[in-house]
Order: sequence, then structure tokens, then C-alpha cells
Amino acid sequence: MKGIHFLYTYLIRPLSPNEDFQRREYILNILLLTSIALTGLSTLSALVNKLDPEPYQGAPIALLVTIACLFAGLLLLSRKGHFFLSSSIFITIFGLAATYASYTWGTDLPWSLLAYALLIVMSGVLLGSRASLAVTITVAALLLFLSHLQLQTGFATMRYWRAEVYSMSDAFVSAILCLAIGVVSWLFSREIQRSLKRARSSEDALKVERDQLEIKVQERTRALEAAQLEKLSQMNRLAKFGRLAGGFFHDLMSPLSALSLNLEVLKTSPEKGLEDVQMHLEAAMKTTKRMEDFIFSVKKQIQNPGLVEYFSLNSEIHSALQVLAYRASQAKVQINLSASEEIHTLGSLLKFMQIVTNLLSNALDASDDPHVPPERRRIDISLSREDEIVVFSVRDQGVGIPPENTEKIFESFFSTKSRDRGMGIGLYLVKNLVENDFLGTITAESELGKGSTFTVRFPLVRMTDSIASNG
Repeated sequence: MKGIHFLYTYLIRPLSPNEDFQRREYILNILLLTSIALTGLSTLSALVNKLDPEPYQGAPIALLVTIACLFAGLLLLSRKGHFFLSSSIFITIFGLAATYASYTWGTDLPWSLLAYALLIVMSGVLLGSRASLAVTITVAALLLFLSHLQLQTGFATMRYWRAEVYSMSDAFVSAILCLAIGVVSWLFSREIQRSLKRARSSEDALKVERDQLEIKVQERTRALEAAQLEKLSQMNRLAKFGRLAGGFFHDLMSPLSALSLNLEVLKTSPEKGLEDVQMHLEAAMKTTKRMEDFIFSVKKQIQNPGLVEYFSLNSEIHSALQVLAYRASQAKVQINLSASEEIHTLGSLLKFMQIVTNLLSNALDASDDPHVPPERRRIDISLSREDEIVVFSVRDQGVGIPPENTEKIFESFFSTKSRDRGMGIGLYLVKNLVENDFLGTITAESELGKGSTFTVRFPLVRMTDSIASNG
């Protein structure tokens, strides 16, 4: 085993950096070692035949020794990194040897024909398809030329081999040449298969790496989208707060103004106006409490957007109606709520509040249009439960959505409203909140000039379900 390892490491193992050259260098080194061994055996056979009384008619021993030394030199040249030069010289020597055999013993010598076939195969394996084509054309031209010399001009060749009886040694030489052709073809095919296998393995590895990279990119993209969505959500909440603040201040200032007037009256006439003062004071306190709750909700949502609570959907819808009461009164829009029962769920109270507020704001904007008559300024809200699915819908009778925009309304920054009435992210945020936080769906139905209906469906999560999943 050590001898085989030494032979492979120092005489056969390819040193070329290029994979294609490595394959060819590997085959060349094997061919050179085989040629050295066969030439050595031929030299020994010639020496033995020299001792025979019969006259020796084979190849000169000096020529055989020279060829063996040439093969050894080519192997050394290949090991030094000059693979292509070594291959070219090897093919040339082999071609000259085959031509010498045809020239000396005739073009119909079976061994020379097999040698030419081996030459063509080796040239294709070692030097490429173009070299194989060039060698084939050269061999064909040489055979025609030598045959013409031997047949037409009476060129003298050694024809004694025709009179000799075909022996096992002849069959052995033919078998060796056929075996050489087969081994060269097999080595080349095997190396090609190995290269293809490595290529397939590399392709599979690259595919796995590409898939993993795509997964990482998708995860990173989702993370960036989530971060962007949260920033947009905060911007939207602040924008909503700015738009709603006017209503709160109006509701707050009206009773405060009345309270101030009544206090003035109370100064001059203590016995009068006490009931009015008390009424306006209560109204001011209620409005102040509503504004305080709203500011607290916005602050709480910004600081802890992922907070999960067990809350009443009905109560949050009522809170949203109170928040938007001033806008509804200004637009002279009637809002009706229909709820079949009190429904509680586990989730983000503030995010559900944001869903309701956005849908109601859009419905108010659609209803507050000069083209909408007073009798159609109405918003119907319904809350119900179908088995374990919560169904929440907001229907307006406003201007409606053009059919070509129905598929775009949930895209970010798409809006059919003027810039002072929206940034085009409300429905985009609602869709993301419904799908990502409540694992539900939202659908829109609209008819231009007749109104729109937005329906949200999501699974009901009970407190017991959460305890069971955590347990």
C-alpha cells in the first residue's frame, strides 16, 4: 500500500490548478507510466530474442531504450507543471512510432492501425477535440500516402510477417493495443463522470445555500417591513391624534366657556345659575376624562405596542365612537352600532382600537362629501360571532371606490383622498394588523356612488385557550 501511495503521490497525482487540466494530466501520467513499463518489457523481450539463434528482426534495442527514456523525461516534464507540452510531445512520439511501423512493415499491419486508433483517442483526451480532428486528418493522409508509395511505386517494405503463422504473441500485442484504447476511453469517461458529479454536488450545495440566503433575505425583509410598519403606525397614530385633538378641544372649550359665564353670573347673582354651572362642569370633566384616556392610550401604544390583554370588543368600539363623535357631528353623519352579544377576546386592545378607528375614519371621509346627500350620511357598524370567528364590519353610503382602485386600496401610500385628509397608509396598516396581530382577513366591497363595506374576520381567542397553549 505504501508503494501505491508513493506511486500516486509522486508520479500520478495531478498538480494543475484547473479542473479540466487536472483530469487530462492525471490520464497523461498514467499513460506515460504504462508506456515506460511496456517499453521496458519490450526491451527485455528484445534482449531475450537477441540470444535466440534465429536472426533478430524486431525494433532496434537502442531505439526501445531511447523511447523509454523519452517517456521518463515526459513524465518528469509533466510533474514540473508543463502538462500541455508533455502531452504534445507524447502524441508526436506515439504518432512517429505508428508511422514508422506502417512505413517499415506496411500500412496493412494490424498493430500500426490499432496504434493509429489509440493515437486519435489519446489526442482527443489529452489535447481536446480540435487536436483529435487534426490528428485524424493527418493519420488518414499518412495512410493514403504510404499506401500509394507501397502499391504504386513498388516501395520496399518488410513483408516477412505475412508469411509467418499468427501466434499468441501477435494476439497479445493486438490485445494490449485494444486494451490501451479501452483504458484511455474509460479513464476519460470516469473523470468526466467525477467532474459532473462534483458539479452536481456543487450545484446542489449552491442551491441549498441560495435557498437559505433567500430565507434569510425574506426574514430580514419581513423584519424591516415590520419595523417600517411600526414607524408608519406611530406616524399614523400621531396624525390621527392631531386631527382628533381639534374635536376634543372643541368639546372641552364649549362647557368650559359656559362654565366661565355661569361663574360670572354666580358672582353677581349667587342664587342663580347653580344648576347650569354644575351641568357644564360635569360636561367639561367628562370631555377632559375622554381626552386624558385618549392621550394615555396613544402613549401606551407607542411605548408598548405588543401588549396583550383580555378585553371587550364592544367597549373598544364604543370608545372609538366617542373619539370620533365630534367629527361625526361636524359631518352630520349618523353612526349606528349593531352587536348581537358582548364579545371578549385576548389580543392587543390598542391595535384593535386602531383598526376600528381607521375604518371609521375612512367611512366618515367617504360620507363627508358634497356629492353625498344628507339622508345617506349614515354608517352602520356590526359586531357578531360565527362559531369561533369574530365578524366586524363597517358600512358607509358614501362616494364609493372606483373599480380600478379596489385592488389597490390596501397598498401603502395609495389614497383616493386629498393629502390633508390622509397619507394613504390607514388601510395598509389595518390589513397588516388584522393579518399579523389577529391572524384574520379583511375584505372590501364597494360600488361607486353607493358606498363601501369593509369586513374583518378573525378567530376568537379565549382566556382559557391562552392558558392551555401556555400550559
